[in-house]
Amino acid sequence: MYYSAMKVLFSFFLSVFSILNLFSQENDDLYFKKNDRKSNQFPTQLVINTDPNVPNGIYPSLSALVKEQILPGYKIDYKNFPDSSKQWINLNQIVITPKLKNAKKFMWGFSDGTNYYINSKLYDPSGALRYSKLLYKGKKYSVFRAVTRLALPHQKSLAGLDMQNGKMFPISKSMVRELINSNKELLTEFEKNAITKNDFMAYLIRFDSYLQQLHNSR
Repeated sequence: MYYSAMKVLFSFFLSVFSILNLFSQENDDLYFKKNDRKSNQFPTQLVINTDPNVPNGIYPSLSALVKEQILPGYKIDYKNFPDSSKQWINLNQIVITPKLKNAKKFMWGFSDGTNYYINSKLYDPSGALRYSKLLYKGKKYSVFRAVTRLALPHQKSLAGLDMQNGKMFPISKSMVRELINSNKELLTEFEKNAITKNDFMAYLIRFDSYLQQLHNSR
């Protein structure tokens, strides 16, 4: 009887954990959950790289990506073209023309004419070799979904990339708070409204836009 009771209790906790994990994954998708909050002005869906001039080629470094300097003479294609919503590309899906020996050494990132991708192992060296799509490419900060060591849905976390020094960081409330601290108005709104990771990402993107406007006004 004791064994049966423990088994029932264990099943109950397992069910609760599964439900909580489901909610966690829902809160971590690519759609903003609070687009109806007028104060935040969040878009209903994150716009991904709308620049029509995305080149096709290989970036050997962050500096090359920032300056849009692709490795001369190489073109990226796919063996099986991925769904446009796919956030990761495996190296074995990529066809490089002409063939590039030791491609892993040269491919800090690449662009396929539509989207930009960066090597996710730069974020977590112990993770699988996949190239993560930049969900947002900014002047100061970019956003991608990193593939960490345990390739489960909740291990593919939103991450940021500092386009000036190459630092990669998890998008958390404390991190974004620190980064946007110089804009007191935005920070106040952030403290009041930011709840989910999508919120944190949205404020980081807004701060990047603010920095661009500041730079252009000088």
